[in-house]
Amino acid sequence: MDKFFKLKENGTTVSREIVAGLTTFFAMSYILFVNPAILSQTGRQIVKLV
Repeated sequence: MDKFFKLKENGTTVSREIVAGLTTFFAMSYILFVNPAILSQTGRQIVKLV
């Protein structure tokens, strides 16, 4: 994987990239589920926001 993605050249490791990917995934999941609930407090319907 190092040769394909040039990890050493870019100063990173496989484990660091996995943690970064998981962090991004969980952050986006949180936004997808919490943002409509927050916006629904403005009086808009959740169905129209998603």
